[in-house]
Amino acid sequence: MIFVLVVDDSLVVREIITKILRSDPEIEIVGTARNGVEAIDLAARLRPSIITMDINMPIKNGLEAIEEIMAYTPTPILVISSLVNKEVGFAFKAMEIGALDVFEKPTMGVWEGQERLERELKAKVKLLSKIKVVTHLSGKRREQRIETAPIAGDILTLPVISVSRSEPFAPMPEVLKKFEIVAIGASTGGPKALQQVLSSIPKDFSLPIVLVQHIADGFIDGLVEWLDVECPLKVKLGTDRELLQGGVIYVAPCRFHMRVDEYKQIRLDDSLPIGGHKPAVTALFSSVADVYGNKAIGVILTGMGGDGAEGLKKMRDNGAATIAQDKNTSVIFGMPKVAIDMGAAQKVLPVDIISLEIVRMVGA
Repeated sequence: MIFVLVVDDSLVVREIITKILRSDPEIEIVGTARNGVEAIDLAARLRPSIITMDINMPIKNGLEAIEEIMAYTPTPILVISSLVNKEVGFAFKAMEIGALDVFEKPTMGVWEGQERLERELKAKVKLLSKIKVVTHLSGKRREQRIETAPIAGDILTLPVISVSRSEPFAPMPEVLKKFEIVAIGASTGGPKALQQVLSSIPKDFSLPIVLVQHIADGFIDGLVEWLDVECPLKVKLGTDRELLQGGVIYVAPCRFHMRVDEYKQIRLDDSLPIGGHKPAVTALFSSVADVYGNKAIGVILTGMGGDGAEGLKKMRDNGAATIAQDKNTSVIFGMPKVAIDMGAAQKVLPVDIISLEIVRMVGA
């Protein structure tokens, strides 16, 4: 049984979320809270499997509540946010300080897509409730993870290069070649991983970066705005037939596959989902493999399922350099593991090492 604490200052919203989740026999609502103070207290007393958390609340807001909960009673947290600019931005800040994912706040009434939204909310709660979260202490997050993370190694076989967090970074020597593009794919846990990787890429980085992040509809603009503030490089949504430029990060828009073509420009298409995803990481990676061959770098980050693995394998088969995030630093070791298991990942690295390796390979 999954025990849920619902936090929102609106009685109506609390009742809507409660009704949706209670319709699943595997989910039980153990409590509701009207503000961050109540949320902190109930999280400590009830020890729920997962918390759904509003952002804009009186007395103590969602960000303050998340920070305290993750410091003293670490619990999986799903942010339930309104699709308004300010609150969407706060939602990504919440993921930076420990929340796992974000979801659109449900509304009353019967409308097109409501059944799908309710089904996705229940599935998201079930998935995130199983994730083992770590303590987040302001200014001590990295030290905490170094102390608690076990050393990986049981899943890796040569010629994969693995670097654990507790070891100094000493990559194997290789001949530097001229790369022309970096392609990145991520899903659950991806926003924070992207922030960790992209914020460490220097502002004089010479290559374009193209990426796909699976995220709930309505949040991609907020992700782009948040990353644009956090990163030295310009971050923007990709647009059809846009010529790729160095030093710019292009993010795939919702509901369109994003690819690159032989003219080194972005192509968006409305074709069917691939593996249930649209945009799909594999669509992007496969096009990069076709166009750039051995002049590309592919990176697959945390996420559920296997999207991107086949595309990354195609990139590696075509001579590209390929990297997968390691188990210890992945929120969900799904997409990276599938890629590793099929031999798509040339290197397996902690998330905070990936940017260093990209910069080293490019020579920037």
